Amino acid sequence: MKTFLEYVQEIKEKQGITSDYAVAKLLLIDPTKIGYMLEGKRNPPPATGYIIADLLGQDHREVCTCLAYEQTKDEAQREYLKSVFFRYSRRVAALFLAITIGVGATISERSMASEIFQKDMMYSQIMRIIDTEELIK
Repeated sequence: MKTFLEYVQEIKEKQGITSDYAVAKLLLIDPTKIGYMLEGKRNPPPATGYIIADLLGQDHREVCTCLAYEQTKDEAQREYLKSVFFRYSRRVAALFLAITIGVGATISERSMASEIFQKDMMYSQIMRIIDTEELIK
């Protein structure tokens, strides 16, 4: 799972910028506070995960989950956030595989990729229900 610092470095590379000040402006963060955030002494504002996702072309759920994981101190909550991240990552990987196979695949291969993707989606929904039930207990 990525940290805020790793996302900032990725933004710098993708945007071709070098200063934390410029990144702070892109993330709508007070430039005087970004240094504390990079050191882990302060948390980024709630909207930051969405902005990072937009800048990097990533899904906001993945980015926000990573930032929440980094900020959370409670071990049970960290484990839950980690499970959310890995469930989502598995779906993205399955979708990527399905698209990759689908580009040059035969009809039967496309059908198989679709079936794998649907099974993974069903598994993800079941795991979400189980996680919710565990939280309620």
